[in-house]
Amino acid sequence: MELEEYSRVQINKYILGHSFGTFVARHIVGLDTEGIYHTGIVVFGREYFFGSEGIKSCSPTEFKLARLVDSIDLGITNVTKQDFEQYILAQTKIKYTNRNYSVFKNNCNDFTEETAKFLTGKGGLPQKILDQPAAVLSKPMGFLLSPVFEAVPETVKLIRFILHMLTSPWQ
Repeated sequence: MELEEYSRVQINKYILGHSFGTFVARHIVGLDTEGIYHTGIVVFGREYFFGSEGIKSCSPTEFKLARLVDSIDLGITNVTKQDFEQYILAQTKIKYTNRNYSVFKNNCNDFTEETAKFLTGKGGLPQKILDQPAAVLSKPMGFLLSPVFEAVPETVKLIRFILHMLTSPWQ
């Protein structure tokens, strides 16, 4: 295997919703947290992440819906780019489909952790990030508002669709 087939692996950690997400987490739900986390995994020159539209990628640190707060270096993978692409394709059909996304049960952080394990043989996310959904549900207001939080990704997709229809030329 040639050296260029190898790639450095890192996790980018973001805070969603900037100050509003942090306000909701701290003052409405009652969590002691710096904010609501989003993560992506960087490998082979792209950042991969999972959301309500399935697995997507962008240039590293270009995720626009959150503020980058940290990058965690996981070292070098011995997985080839071809094997990684096959893994991602399989995951889009099995576990990380747009229909399987859940804020609490199958989210971006689950995808990042599982993909880190595939690439490096070990996870990389701090436990507080993996535990955040359970922490939200353990709080009375978090549990009460959980249906609202689950609906946010679908609401965002609907708003994008409406904006697209309003701004697209009629034919």
